Amino acid sequence: GVIKKIKFQAGRGGAFVISLHVPPKIMRLLSKILWFLAFLVATFCWMVLFEHGFSVKSFTEGVKQELAGWKAKVTGSAEAVPAPTVPPATATPKPAQPTKAAPPEAKKPGT
Repeated sequence: GVIKKIKFQAGRGGAFVISLHVPPKIMRLLSKILWFLAFLVATFCWMVLFEHGFSVKSFTEGVKQELAGWKAKVTGSAEAVPAPTVPPATATPKPAQPTKAAPPEAKKPGT
């Protein structure tokens, strides 16, 4: 049968094992698909960290925003992606200091 009962061993309870006979080619394909999905998830997380910041709060908010953006792109909906709650840090411009006007040059006679 497919489901086998393992004999009781000291320190371990009985367990059910599902034994499926899967060809090695399919297992290799499954392995490659899982590695590719892991790569996509890691890349997504890395990009969210760089775009939204390296804190847990900004990462979780960034994931929500990026997933909402992908959802809008995939479904083709025209709903706006929510604006970030934390505005990006911008430098506050310093007020311009008045500059002293250059003294008028004295005109030389005869010029």
